[in-house]
Amino acid sequence: MCEIFYYPEGVEVDADDLKRSAEHNDEGFGCVIMHDGALMVMRSNHPSLIGAFAGMRRDLPGPAAFHCRLATTGEVSLSQMHPVQVGDSETYLFHQGTLPEPYVSEARHHCRSDTQEFADVLDPIIREYEGEVAEPPVAVLNNLIGKDNKMLIMTSDPRYAEQAYVLNRDQWMVTPYGALTTNADHLGKGKGWDEALCPDGTLYRWRIRQPGQCAGCDLYGCSRGCMPKATPPAYRNETESRARVREQAN
Repeated sequence: MCEIFYYPEGVEVDADDLKRSAEHNDEGFGCVIMHDGALMVMRSNHPSLIGAFAGMRRDLPGPAAFHCRLATTGEVSLSQMHPVQVGDSETYLFHQGTLPEPYVSEARHHCRSDTQEFADVLDPIIREYEGEVAEPPVAVLNNLIGKDNKMLIMTSDPRYAEQAYVLNRDQWMVTPYGALTTNADHLGKGKGWDEALCPDGTLYRWRIRQPGQCAGCDLYGCSRGCMPKATPPAYRNETESRARVREQAN
């Protein structure tokens, strides 16, 4: 399901948090750093990107983001790692979650990720504001992706008032050092997520609910009285299937 970290200007990077997240979300890494009004974008299939990102961020304190991927749709390949470019603009999208239909069906049909399919929809929405300084319609985008998904849009496009837009911000966590993150995977095994190997060899992994999360829908601030989910598993990671996908990608 991935984990996104967003670092507002001046907020330091905790490389240990990124490494703990990468233990669980190990299917691709990507980052963006804003410097001198431009976006520096890097992607890698190896967690060594964490060290490079943390080192660069010490010298470049502008807004930045890092993404650790656990693929739910699309291939495990460099071309589908985040951030995803929005059209041909200097705007990039990070995503955590699985989007509702029709994005998943379209993604499977086109052998792409659901995030890439959404980026195609996002581009014309943003372009409606071309020629004027305007904030992307965050409320509209929140409704499109649903509460179960979290996104970060980073842009160097001068048409927009901000360099970063956080979708479904009320569902993000704030770290003690001031970064925003989509979930608690960075707390590590036993605190943010856990796992168990079943007798048939299947590895089950599940996220540990954090204070304030609904026991049924996992949303923060939910007052609907959702029935609790069975835990474990909150979701199933079929490691053998994922290994085959990696082999095909290589």
